[in-house]
Amino acid sequence: MALAKELNQIEAKEEDVTPPCTSWTLTALVDHIVLSHHHYVNENLSLISELADKVAKLHGETNPETIDIQSLWKKIFQELSYHIKQEELLLFPYLKNLDRFSNGELKVLSTTQLRSVRDPVQMMEEEHELINKWMGRIRMLTSDFTPPIRASMAYKMLYAMLHEFEIDLHKHVHLENDILFPKAIRIEDWSKSK
Repeated sequence: MALAKELNQIEAKEEDVTPPCTSWTLTALVDHIVLSHHHYVNENLSLISELADKVAKLHGETNPETIDIQSLWKKIFQELSYHIKQEELLLFPYLKNLDRFSNGELKVLSTTQLRSVRDPVQMMEEEHELINKWMGRIRMLTSDFTPPIRASMAYKMLYAMLHEFEIDLHKHVHLENDILFPKAIRIEDWSKSK
């Protein structure tokens, strides 16, 4: 009963709309992404890893796809952990400085960490594509996150958490690829023309 309620809540989250952030500053977008999506990823990567390991160990012999899911999740775990650190340590501070420069708070835009936003943005978008590809493979292996009829509680929780993670990932990638990165490139292009 509790699992059914949790699954309904996850489905309801799918209905959530991305905040109206197209008019937000780079700083507001970055802060929202870090507080909402990076925080969510950091909280859930290890939990899902533990469940994927447990399910693969318990059910891998009879359900070999669980071993593939475990393997794909390890790749996602490693890639996202590194990806988020790169964003938070290099790209996002530069974007905040770019924001401060564009509104006159900074007189000079330092390029000591990054010379331009374009190369790191391209790298981040490629990493997003790779992670989405792996999540798509997991979606296929799980038959759209549908556990077997007699699945254990751990099995059901793994599939529910993977589904929720995918939903958040799509929102996260949309905010970065479709809103934050293009806006940063426009502002940087404008700042170089000054």
